[in-house]
Amino acid sequence: MDRQARGLKHSLLDNGPEQNSAMQVLRSVLARFDWFQIVPMVALLVIGALFIYGTGQQVGGIHATVIWKRQLVYMGAGFVCWFFLVFFDYRWLAPSTLVIYPAAIVLLAAVLKFGKVLYGARRWLSVGGVSIQPSEFGKLAVLLTVSWI
Repeated sequence: MDRQARGLKHSLLDNGPEQNSAMQVLRSVLARFDWFQIVPMVALLVIGALFIYGTGQQVGGIHATVIWKRQLVYMGAGFVCWFFLVFFDYRWLAPSTLVIYPAAIVLLAAVLKFGKVLYGARRWLSVGGVSIQPSEFGKLAVLLTVSWI
């Protein structure tokens, strides 16, 4: 085999620096995933979707299809959020708990004074036509504060 043919054969086998760096990036991305988290998460999502689909088939009507499709949209949105949070370094949030935790307490206290009563319970704040439930922010604030301590 002459020198030119060997060079052509070698160049066909060589992936080149672009493909090698892309493979390295892909490996580093896949290394960040916790597969012991992904497998149960996907299993629970599939089982939950099947239960909702099965229940909708027994109940019937147009609402069954609407609920099934809504669940699929929520699952997709949750998966996209989870995917982006995999790459998020949560440790930079630690010092901000000095602001987040007191703000959550103020929001929870505001519910006592300005909260909207719904079904006999005062849980919601109406802010600019949008209702929020400050207890959800309180849960996140407690989680962040305890993890920082």
